[in-house]
Amino acid sequence: MADSFNLTARLVLDDANVDLTKFKSSLASQLKNISIPVRLGITKASLGKVDTLDAKLKSLNKTLQETFNLSNSATSSLKQLSTSASTLQTNTNNVAKSIDKSNKALKETKKTTREATTEMEAFGKSAAHAIRRYTAFVVATGVIYGLARAIKAGVVEAIKFEREMIKVSQVTGVSIENLGELTQEITRLGRTWGVSSSELVKVSRVLSQAGLSARETQVALEALAKSSLAPTFTDINKTTEGSIALMRQFKLGVNDLEAALGSINAVAGQFPVEADDIIAAIRRTGGVFAAASEGIDKPLVSLQKFIAMFTSIRATTRESAESIATGMRTITTRLQRARTVETLRDIGIE
Repeated sequence: MADSFNLTARLVLDDANVDLTKFKSSLASQLKNISIPVRLGITKASLGKVDTLDAKLKSLNKTLQETFNLSNSATSSLKQLSTSASTLQTNTNNVAKSIDKSNKALKETKKTTREATTEMEAFGKSAAHAIRRYTAFVVATGVIYGLARAIKAGVVEAIKFEREMIKVSQVTGVSIENLGELTQEITRLGRTWGVSSSELVKVSRVLSQAGLSARETQVALEALAKSSLAPTFTDINKTTEGSIALMRQFKLGVNDLEAALGSINAVAGQFPVEADDIIAAIRRTGGVFAAASEGIDKPLVSLQKFIAMFTSIRATTRESAESIATGMRTITTRLQRARTVETLRDIGIE
């Protein structure tokens, strides 16, 4: 507006032929002493509004700054999203290509599988045929080998049996031809009671060495073969040694042997004592007890009393068979002394 005023004044003054320099100087001197008072009406309320307005402007400025920052973040996120979309498109294209390749590979695999299936079927048929042939061969071979092993074992046992019979012949002084009945008896007992013929022929030799005749040996073998089936007897060799001891100590015949072994088996089955312990006690103490009871009881009854006494002590004390047998032998021996007998008679014990 000042430029318009100057231009208008210059046009007016130019038309009036006025000297501008003088006019300017004159105007300046006239306006020099003019003063215009200026009043500003600012109140406390106005200042409060100004402060409020300033606070709002600051808040607006902060909001605009945050908006600007958010805009920058949104712009950056959009750029990343655009990059991710591009990457995803690239990956999608790669996946599509991979799927195409996989489809082609599956088709090739399917074709190969069909060919392999045909070959496997042919191989399976050939393998089954080969297995059948091999099985038949193995079965036949197993039968032959089993038969060969059985024949070999039989030959070995026959040789052992023959050697033991020769020993029996040498012990008894009887030729092998005259031991035919004993041989037949051993074979019969082995088949009847399931006892090894080799074990029975060894028992026959031991019985022969103990002085039994061939006939007595046959009878004793019957009892010993039956004892091998009893649950309380563990070893036929130990039973044989015990049988010889009880026959000799209690003066039993071979015909009483089965009853004696039956008594031992019955007691061992019903009471807490083992048959082997009873046999061990008979071998250690039976002779002394039999001598003490001679003329009082029959031999078999005397044996049964000895078994009952030993079983009672064994069940009560649970001492070993050797300890009990030794104690019984000591006591029985001292009871037979003349002085002990007289002392017992004095107190009324016969």
